[in-house]
Amino acid sequence: MPTPFVHLALALKVAQRLRAEGVQVGLPAFLFGSVAPDTAHQVGLPREVTHFWTTADDVSGTLHLLARHPSLEAGRLTPDERDFMAGYLSHLVTDEQWTFCLWRPYFGRHSPFGGSPEGAALQSAYRDVLDAEAAAASPGSAELADELEAAEAVRLRERLLPFLPPEALHRGRRAVIDQCRLTPGEARARYWHTLRGRQGEPAPPSSSEQQARATAYVRHESLEEFRTRSTEEGVIVVRDYLAGRPLAPPRGTQVPVVPATVSTLHTPSLT
Repeated sequence: MPTPFVHLALALKVAQRLRAEGVQVGLPAFLFGSVAPDTAHQVGLPREVTHFWTTADDVSGTLHLLARHPSLEAGRLTPDERDFMAGYLSHLVTDEQWTFCLWRPYFGRHSPFGGSPEGAALQSAYRDVLDAEAAAASPGSAELADELEAAEAVRLRERLLPFLPPEALHRGRRAVIDQCRLTPGEARARYWHTLRGRQGEPAPPSSSEQQARATAYVRHESLEEFRTRSTEEGVIVVRDYLAGRPLAPPRGTQVPVVPATVSTLHTPSLT
């Protein structure tokens, strides 16, 4: 799936498009929400608990989340919480479009790799390439980290997300800020390894040879399709969410037949 730095860059595009349409979103809270689902990795939760989506099916994570937790409807939230949740939904949309446009056809079950460790390693190299591009963009990762710094003032009620308390969310935000200010590659890999409490040496970052292979392998048109679909579908979802309208499933996804049961919903230990 995309790294936090790709998520931030695409969330900014969504916010800019919405503002151009006259839909106001608070950028610090929105960007905070756009990296929040991946806090699961830091607190030991299964990915499906925070993303309401698995790569095994095509049920919309955005619709699943709101069906499972109707208390998160925009009209029930404070402005900060509403903007945060809008960003959260944009993250889910981006992950889904990555799956359809990049993961499955190039690395996953529809690819020559069939979702093997070799395919996952090549995807990791490709993400390193995109991280470097995000760092060099304008605004780059370091500038977006400043917006995440401003999200320190964002106040979220204790049980806003029953599965992730505010303390864990802000801790995850801080980790993204720290990584944004590191050079893509080895420095970020070492930070992430330490953050997750792993022992020993981290896995080496992808080599320049692997990155060149990944760049030559993935068609640029597919990357652009991913970026376009993530932005367009993110705008639609966030616009409708903020307006209190029912959400349509983003491109490629399906409506949940019934509110699915997500296992292991609990508040993680923060020790």
